[in-house]
Amino acid sequence: MLTTEAVPFLRYCKKIGVDFESTLQVGRNTVLFSSEEMGVKEGDYADPIYRFLGAKKVDSLDYSDYEQASIVHDMNLPIDGSFRESFSAVIEGGTLEHVFNYPIAIRNCMDMVKLGGHLVLMTPANNFFGHGFYQFSPDLFFSLLSEQNGFAETQIFQQDDSLRWFRIRNPKDLKCLMNVCIAKYNRSCLCVVSKKIKSTPEKLQVIQNFWTDLWEIGNKAENGEMDKLLSRSFIEGLKKIIKKIWIIKNIRKSRQKRQEEKLFYERVQFHN
Repeated sequence: MLTTEAVPFLRYCKKIGVDFESTLQVGRNTVLFSSEEMGVKEGDYADPIYRFLGAKKVDSLDYSDYEQASIVHDMNLPIDGSFRESFSAVIEGGTLEHVFNYPIAIRNCMDMVKLGGHLVLMTPANNFFGHGFYQFSPDLFFSLLSEQNGFAETQIFQQDDSLRWFRIRNPKDLKCLMNVCIAKYNRSCLCVVSKKIKSTPEKLQVIQNFWTDLWEIGNKAENGEMDKLLSRSFIEGLKKIIKKIWIIKNIRKSRQKRQEEKLFYERVQFHN
């Protein structure tokens, strides 16, 4: 289902070069709003929205033909090879959280994107308990939609409780685990867009970035750099002790929170 909040994100996708010419919807998307400009009313299928964005052909894939999907397929199973690299845009607007075998399902979506095309995801992040099987972390998509798996230029956005948009930074660049707390009270989705730069490899490489960085540090230590690492650890430990002595606890917490907000995500503006 597409809400009004999805529209500015889809417009942004169009702006950065997503080609909707041949669009595949995963699930038959319906809209929860009316738009005279886009030619839809609440409860309609979303096909006119994708045509408004430039689609000449709009297909939909679903488990059954109950909603007249043009492709009937169980996403728990690998997609037929005839559909691979067939669509300039594959849009997953809230279906895969209902599919038990998520690794196969998301792999199918990646496979069906043409070279140079885009995968666009709008998927549950916060406060969706009971909605489907899963909620998702941004690090999953940063790790999955990487160059080694055939994708690049991955961008992830989320709205806060006031419906302001934020771009989430890649933890690989930050070299730390992320604790993103953008939306605390309302339901919130991750909006993801990524470009396919090469065919998806037979075996996907998906390991959380923080741990690969940690293992790399461990390997360096084994290769004779332990003294350097210990020296760095001692200095960092000394800094922490000094902070604990001289910084009032509440002030430090407040400062840390502000630093995390700047570190993990940044405010962005989308236009309707």
